[in-house]
Amino acid sequence: MATDLDNIKTIVIVMMENRSFDHMMGYLSRDTAFGSTIEGFIEGNEEYHNPFKGNSYNIFEVHGPIVPDPPHERENIELQIGNSPRSDGTYPMGGFIDSYALKMESPTPEKLKQVMGFHTAKDVPVYDFFARNFAICDHWFAPIPSGTQPNRLMALSGQTHMADNASKFKPFLKEQPLVYDWLEQNNVSWRCYYGGFFPFIALMPDRTLGIFGDKLGTMFKHNLPFQKYDRFKTDWMGTGELPKVIFIEPEYTDGIFVKNPNDDHSPTDVKQGQIFIKEIYETLISNQSRWKNTVMIVTYDENGGFYDHVSPLPIKTEPPTPGMYNPPFNSTGVRVPAFIVTPWVKQQTVYKEPLDHTSILYFIAQCFTEHKTYSPVVDQRQKELGGLISSILNLEEPRLEFTQLRELTSLLEVQPQNLSQVINHQTVNTDAYLNAANEIMKNHPDLWSYFRDSHYEEEDPIAATQKAEDAENALIELIKREGLDSA
Repeated sequence: MATDLDNIKTIVIVMMENRSFDHMMGYLSRDTAFGSTIEGFIEGNEEYHNPFKGNSYNIFEVHGPIVPDPPHERENIELQIGNSPRSDGTYPMGGFIDSYALKMESPTPEKLKQVMGFHTAKDVPVYDFFARNFAICDHWFAPIPSGTQPNRLMALSGQTHMADNASKFKPFLKEQPLVYDWLEQNNVSWRCYYGGFFPFIALMPDRTLGIFGDKLGTMFKHNLPFQKYDRFKTDWMGTGELPKVIFIEPEYTDGIFVKNPNDDHSPTDVKQGQIFIKEIYETLISNQSRWKNTVMIVTYDENGGFYDHVSPLPIKTEPPTPGMYNPPFNSTGVRVPAFIVTPWVKQQTVYKEPLDHTSILYFIAQCFTEHKTYSPVVDQRQKELGGLISSILNLEEPRLEFTQLRELTSLLEVQPQNLSQVINHQTVNTDAYLNAANEIMKNHPDLWSYFRDSHYEEEDPIAATQKAEDAENALIELIKREGLDSA
């Protein structure tokens, strides 16, 4: 029997960065507990290989950071899956090595093979736990074969006004309607808790200041829709009313003032992400009165250049306005990991029907607007996909006994991150965050200094102030060096 959606009072959405399903969870098909129920891979199968300059690259077990970060713009992902489908409508999935080679000045087989690598339970023990105790979706796809920004916009809107990530000298996102607007219009409460210095939507200039409050005096009030992630546990454990929809963002590897990136964006180690997800889960289950009515959705924006053997779906995505970008997308993006973590699913549920990020929007509308739909575009897309998140909830009563994850602590011991390696990893997202910071520094200096200093709260206020000033000076120099101060 399906779950009565009236029992769902809170939806928590966590979207990580840039990993494919095979890369993170494909190993589960080797596990006798799952076997053929999960569409992972079969080691040694010659179908799972990519050719490059006379060599054949097969899948293999990989551990630790992947350096350099694989490319994942629209042109890269189209090369990875194959620029045109085969006669049966599927894509060959044979260009991942070709795509990675474009990133390197001197590509070697040892470096190139990294994008064919897969992790195992000892690298992703929290996800392994989720797969065994909740629901894993093995046919969840990035909505479009493009990069981070347009796929996150699809997740936040059901449409994207951008076909690819923004360029270096025009790095901001185009203004467009977002789920935040829809939630407010439909009187559904929401909040975004974000790690790092900026949340993703700071890349949309008309919304940047709204993240911090209209006036300096409203900064960090508990009822503002954007809050630092550090507040999440306190709010969840409290007795006050919480929003129905909660977005949680990690600290982005390609952000600014980076301290502890944990978004899984290469070159950040996936174990940092596992620690982050474990913390969120243990916070959720620590308040049973809230947890018993909660659904957490964990997924990834796109594949980040990592290999997956399953062909994208032949679902077309047109621009919201004709001519906004050309050509349209003729398929979804690559398959990504996804988990539904809730007391309303049976243990070891494997959901095989197709889903993508727009399915979250449809599910929100199902739960909180008396079955009103999100939008005609999202409705049509769910028909083409064929799957529904609500169909994964398969219990009439919640399961409320769950194992804490403390026994996984030893598997999650990691060396301190090489932040110089991360900081030197520049992307168009970094440029956009730099531009947003520059605009606030120039036009709202009081707001900027207050927000900057709060990012370096320490017991010693003198040390915190000095650290913040040093970081800001380094940021200003970077903005000048990158030529972004006049953008």
